[in-house]
Amino acid sequence: MQHFDQRLRKAIALGLLPIDAHVDAAESRPWPVVLLTALGAWLAAIPLLIVVGLLLGDAIIHNVAGPYLVGALVLAAAILLLRSQDIPLFVEQLAIPALIVGSALLAYGLFEHLPSALACTLLALLAGGLTWAIPRPWLRILLGAASAGLTGSALLICMENSHNTYAELWIALHALLLLWLLAVVVQHTQLIDGAKALVAAAFESFFTGWLLVALAGLAFSSGMTFLVGASLSNSVFADVMNEVAPQSIAASSLFALSSSILALAAGLLLWRNWPALRPYAGAALVLIALAWFMPALGAVLLALSISLIAGRWRVASTAGLAAAWIIGAFYYQLSWSLANKALLFMLAGSLLGAIAWRALTPQASTPTLPIQAINPRQKIGIALSAVSVLLVANIGIWQKEDLIAHGQPLYISLAPSTPAH
Repeated sequence: MQHFDQRLRKAIALGLLPIDAHVDAAESRPWPVVLLTALGAWLAAIPLLIVVGLLLGDAIIHNVAGPYLVGALVLAAAILLLRSQDIPLFVEQLAIPALIVGSALLAYGLFEHLPSALACTLLALLAGGLTWAIPRPWLRILLGAASAGLTGSALLICMENSHNTYAELWIALHALLLLWLLAVVVQHTQLIDGAKALVAAAFESFFTGWLLVALAGLAFSSGMTFLVGASLSNSVFADVMNEVAPQSIAASSLFALSSSILALAAGLLLWRNWPALRPYAGAALVLIALAWFMPALGAVLLALSISLIAGRWRVASTAGLAAAWIIGAFYYQLSWSLANKALLFMLAGSLLGAIAWRALTPQASTPTLPIQAINPRQKIGIALSAVSVLLVANIGIWQKEDLIAHGQPLYISLAPSTPAH
């Protein structure tokens, strides 16, 4: 805590934070008490809101202005409660269901009276407005995620006549990423003054939720990842993912080129900001090549590099997980044979290993810093990780070969039938 106070004073001296900046007192209530109180508030709010809905149901359904009037009143009450500083936790948790119900009433009215794309756009703007009104970081993240989802839905509705589900989803998700990139530029050029620290904090939370939705969508659009598909093969979630996933090497050469360019931009950003990574520049070339075959990978790598440079480690971890998911999903690319896919990944893995070996080997002609020796525990961990990867991969291969060799063929007749059948 003392170290944090020193950094706070230094930031105030540099003008990065206002003079009256301070650290809020830590929550004195134990988390089990907070959790139980919140649960009690939700349980008490649900029947209360049902009663209110029954009393005002006719006014909401049969009156054009009803959903807007009631929704605005409920939202205003929730905002007032959430903006209060010294309110009991129980009352604060009552405001969360009120916030949801107020937003739902406004959504009902907008979708009832306006085109769907316009309704989604207005609700996305509403989520942005609530971000500035509610000083709760975790709620701002959720509002940013909701705004991104609504914006993406509006874009998909506008493109619904293209009859190419993957192309529509790819364009919408990359549009979300582009808007996030613009927000990052605005944040680092216009919101670096200490007087705008509160605005910058709201900006950060909102667009963190926005980026998380974009990353989840990019991973979703790539289809089921390696080994997970076998576990969820019969689920509705897997069916939807397989429907939108690309069924060719790339949806088009334009998507593949865009993905590679975004991966190149990610590598250049890391090259410029992290000189220590320059010996590993060859790894960027491998990822750029992989991005050509995986249209969603380039955008995720760019988000990963920006998050790493900015020190947003949790977001960077999420982006890394999304990149791993996308790479693993290539295993189910139907246009490639298993042998060709294995050859591609073996080549990529060999190149990455050679680049890492070359970068970690000290050169005689270049003065280098002493490298810390690997202790026995680290060696054991590395060996166990390698054995685990080989074991999982070979078990999967053995299971599929055994199924092909000893499985019972099943033939299903394909014939046209009437809807009645």
